[in-house]
Amino acid sequence: MIKHWKHNKKSLHLSIASTILWINLCSIIIVTFFNYYVFHHRSAKVYQESFINYNTTLTNLALKNIDQQIIQSVLQLQQLYFSPIQENEPILLPKKHSIRDSSKDIMALAREMQKISRSNPYIAGIDLYYEATNTVVTNFNKIHFPADKQQINRYLPWYKSYQDIYRENKQNPVWTTQKVYLEKEPLLLYINRISGLNQSNDDDIILCAYLKPESFSDYIDQSAGNLFITAGNNQLLYSSDAWEDFSLPDPKASPGIQEIDDFMVSLVSSPTSGLNYYYAMDSTGFYRDYTSVSHILLFSFFLSIVFNVVMLLVITYYNHTTYHNRVHILSKNTGIPIDHSAKSFDRSLNLLEKEILKLSEEADSSRNLNFQAAIRNELLNGASRHPDDSLLPWLTRESCCVTLISLPNADIATMPMEELQEDYPPGQKAYDALFTPVDAQTLATILLFDNGCFEQVRTDFISEMDSRFKGYRMISGSIAPLVGGGVFCSYQSATEAARYQYIFTQDRFLSYELLHIDRRKNDGSHLKLFDAVQKDINNTNLLDLQLHLEMLVTSFKSGNYTIDYCQATLRDLVTLLYRSMSQNQLDTWIIFGYDIRSYYKTIKNIDDFQTWCGSICEMIVKQIHQRRQSVDDGLRLKILHLIDEYLEKDITLDLLADKLQIRPNTASRLFRQVIGMGYTDYIKSRKLKRAEELITQGYSVKDTAEKLGYGSAQYFIKVFKENYGMTPHQYKKAKKQENG
Repeated sequence: MIKHWKHNKKSLHLSIASTILWINLCSIIIVTFFNYYVFHHRSAKVYQESFINYNTTLTNLALKNIDQQIIQSVLQLQQLYFSPIQENEPILLPKKHSIRDSSKDIMALAREMQKISRSNPYIAGIDLYYEATNTVVTNFNKIHFPADKQQINRYLPWYKSYQDIYRENKQNPVWTTQKVYLEKEPLLLYINRISGLNQSNDDDIILCAYLKPESFSDYIDQSAGNLFITAGNNQLLYSSDAWEDFSLPDPKASPGIQEIDDFMVSLVSSPTSGLNYYYAMDSTGFYRDYTSVSHILLFSFFLSIVFNVVMLLVITYYNHTTYHNRVHILSKNTGIPIDHSAKSFDRSLNLLEKEILKLSEEADSSRNLNFQAAIRNELLNGASRHPDDSLLPWLTRESCCVTLISLPNADIATMPMEELQEDYPPGQKAYDALFTPVDAQTLATILLFDNGCFEQVRTDFISEMDSRFKGYRMISGSIAPLVGGGVFCSYQSATEAARYQYIFTQDRFLSYELLHIDRRKNDGSHLKLFDAVQKDINNTNLLDLQLHLEMLVTSFKSGNYTIDYCQATLRDLVTLLYRSMSQNQLDTWIIFGYDIRSYYKTIKNIDDFQTWCGSICEMIVKQIHQRRQSVDDGLRLKILHLIDEYLEKDITLDLLADKLQIRPNTASRLFRQVIGMGYTDYIKSRKLKRAEELITQGYSVKDTAEKLGYGSAQYFIKVFKENYGMTPHQYKKAKKQENG
């Protein structure tokens, strides 16, 4: 009987281990098939889309670079070199009169054309035809004076066909493909009629710039695919391979890669040049890397299955052994028998139930925190992971827009988010809203709505926020589809738009769409303004300095600049002020108690920056003025002492400069600055004053003239009379009469 019980007990343990093993094996099989299905029907598709988008982005970037770096360099020729400014005069001169007999003008024209050649490496050559003076320039620097139309057509092979196009369609400029001179392959030509002053165009300049297609290879691999360029009228201008039967897609088609005749074709249309760029790759070559990576991932997937099965067998055996030993040890230590007694196991289950209920209560208290964490995960991670189940009732709309509500006078950490969220249950309004704090003073809101009703949603939401908050500011991100990481994209755009609060201090509502951040300028011409600021500081001109500072702030608010450029310019301005202080031996820690280069970063908006910078400039100008005043007083005393010492000797400006250890021209400027009058006039005045003293003391006119360095007594008498209206003798006589 005892043996039979032991046998049943052993069989029971084996059956439990087998059950666990088979359950785990079945789970692995189910999970394997599920993962296999997801990999091939979802992950593979997502990876394929990512692969296509990545290659589309690279190809489109290459095509845009061809347009911007090569094609648009040709379009800018007229603006850069044929505008009526002085530096373009050598190029424009043949338009006004013939330069046939002026070698100087011919050489100047040739040099300017060489400059164009060096500045535009992608342009293979430029032809110019000055119709008014019948002058031809070919290949940058060859100048001709054709005698008839036959010679013109020989020098300019493209001219006749261009005349036909211009005469028939009045089309200007013209893109075409044609052989030029001794080139074996046709070149891409850009022909433009410029500088016309009347309808007859007798004084026009015909510009023809031609590009070698080999230059396109700097940006795109023409051996891996085929590059096509067409004009606005679908005329094929360039093809890296002779494809006659290949039909290019409509240039008005949606952007991205299209599959046509077993080829993947990318399209980029340029509104600036009016050209369309196509790049076609064989589908097999296009997907080569994708297929290779897919095979590697599939192999890794099956390898992981084998590894999981082996690990499952090992872990199952280990768990069975450990469980068997642990149960016996616990039974022995706790006195709980290993049998089917309900009493002993019920007591254990009751204790376990109490622990579970306790954990459940703690989970309920943290549910709101988990809900907020799920919302923040949507904002920060986007489509990188599946949304939390708690958010699914809200995520039923088509579109989303993230708004940031700034509450400067509130502490959002103390705001009851749960109560605020309860006012917006899912599906009860025309839109849904999810709230979560971003920082201590910013509340992020995900507005969820159907397509086409955002304006009404925005109006209603602002009205509700007006009734709830006071003195807030709102920043709206871009409108995005809810699927595919739209919340993340909208949040990123909202945070980017929020940076512009630094500039637009008076706007309560900012929108990413209305800011047009992608069109904002990332450079400007504030160097002249910085030069003026430096000059104002050097001249201690506070009024002009504050005016220029106000001009800078005004230009940022109305100049359509990016926030990065504005902040970089303000940083450069603070650096300029710091450098001016260093040049004038002023210490920022002594004057202000902090480093202005780091303090300005703590200022929250540009208005506060203007106020702070104005006070900084006022203090800097005041300190520089006081320092210079102190230096000027000391220099003035030194100059007066030198004049007193050398007045009756051979005193000159060179002597004064030598004593002061400065250059004579600098000495003259400093003399006028600290004395208030020119050196010659002042020395003349001082000598005449000294002459008065010497004459009064009884010196003769001759001795006085010699003592003061005059060339002769007659010259001294002349100078004395010009200033006093009497001769030295008359002056001496008048003084005796006064003294009685």
